Amino acid sequence: MKRSTSKTVLMTLMLLALSATAGAEKGVESYTHIHREQHHESISVTEEKTQSTSSTTSKGTYVKGPDMNSVAIIIADAVDLTIPNDWKTPKELPSYREKRTREINHFYEHGALAVIKDGKKWGIVDIHGKISLPPTYKILRPQKDGLFLAGDKEKNLQYINKDGQSMTAPTRQGPIPYKEQGLYGFKNPDGTVLISPRYKSILTYFQDGIAFVKTMKGEKIAINESGKALFAVPYDQIFAYEHGVAEYRRKVSTANSKNYLAVTLGGLLSGKEQTDFSYHREFSGIKRGFINKEGQIVIDSKNDRVWPMTEYGALVKNDGRLSFVSPDGVTLIPPAYMTPGSMSRRDGLLALQDEGVKKYGVFRMETGEQLIDFIYEDISFLGFHRAYIKEGNKRQLIDVYTGRILADLPMKSKVIPFNDEEITWVYRTGEYYAIIDTDGNIIYEDTKDHLQDVSEFRHGYCVAKKGKKWGIMKADGTWLIPPTYDDANMLS
Repeated sequence: MKRSTSKTVLMTLMLLALSATAGAEKGVESYTHIHREQHHESISVTEEKTQSTSSTTSKGTYVKGPDMNSVAIIIADAVDLTIPNDWKTPKELPSYREKRTREINHFYEHGALAVIKDGKKWGIVDIHGKISLPPTYKILRPQKDGLFLAGDKEKNLQYINKDGQSMTAPTRQGPIPYKEQGLYGFKNPDGTVLISPRYKSILTYFQDGIAFVKTMKGEKIAINESGKALFAVPYDQIFAYEHGVAEYRRKVSTANSKNYLAVTLGGLLSGKEQTDFSYHREFSGIKRGFINKEGQIVIDSKNDRVWPMTEYGALVKNDGRLSFVSPDGVTLIPPAYMTPGSMSRRDGLLALQDEGVKKYGVFRMETGEQLIDFIYEDISFLGFHRAYIKEGNKRQLIDVYTGRILADLPMKSKVIPFNDEEITWVYRTGEYYAIIDTDGNIIYEDTKDHLQDVSEFRHGYCVAKKGKKWGIMKADGTWLIPPTYDDANMLS
């Protein structure tokens, strides 16, 4: 990016942040309520490895890269388009921190299995266990279509395939924003003009045939692909449609405008990739709601707390009571004094804790049906309608649909989710590791390798750490690649 363009983008970000602060709504009582509860209402997360590693936090190393909806979009005529809708904001209000078991990159289909690190540089392992790219780059960032952004400095990254060959950057599907003479419009992927430049700014991409823009008069509106204005969106922030609704946000308390500005600009300009698997994030003083494709509010931001929308619905808390509401605004789980627990979007399951008995039960998100009463101290979903439950000193594997106990697990043990594989690890960090199937049968126990860390299985393999080195392990406990690398990560 040229220096003049960088200054322009920086000034734009500062003005937008100041504008959001100045135009915020008042709501001190709501803000206090949010601040008091923010540490207690995030759905639990399951890490990709049993211990945290430096792979996603070290400077100049492999990190999970943003998708094509990242903040700075390089379009055909080399203009940097900043879309406020896509800002990654701090995670201080309700979020689903569920492990993302399915990713969109599909590297296995393109012949890539894992990335490995030797010293400060990363390489690639193919699906046959061969080193397709020896450790070469300080930065190796997975992208779409089996490609990677690679290089030693952020400003010099290039697209490569698993063999290290230079590749063309993937193109975005659907209408592409562009800028001409200070105004914004949309082009088709083939470069032809879809909507001529007429907007002050573009707030979102097209999704489900609708995009959000700001007119020359400063009005935020929804448009279709013909450029027809559909309805107004008088909110501080608006997000692209997903699951049939669009999330909107409004500021309810300035609290400390200087801190707000610092946090906002810090998040925008840091360039740090978020790796906590949150589906959405919010910052203090912001409340969310949802509108349908006609612009009608289906879940109001006036509720005390609203979680992100899933394909089944969203959690809503008001006056101390928690409910679950569908994308159509239908209440599936009636309001009650409950606290959210873990979630499995694949199986459509949600664990909620009764605040009276302090026990967890299980609900089917699609219908709101309660499958398991409030009887367990803790529940973590594993996939294949299996769950790991904790009750006193007991650790057990159960079938959620039937409630049947499938296996007793070792004391103080934990279980990695099954992901797409019917095998996974049960472990005590640094002490005990065993591979089990979906019925709890032990396939392999670590009696000689003395493992320190493992990941979930993908395509029959996982990364595992022995001593201070990482390798790739097969489902039978033998090594595909011996532990000789400083770090390793499985690809999807």
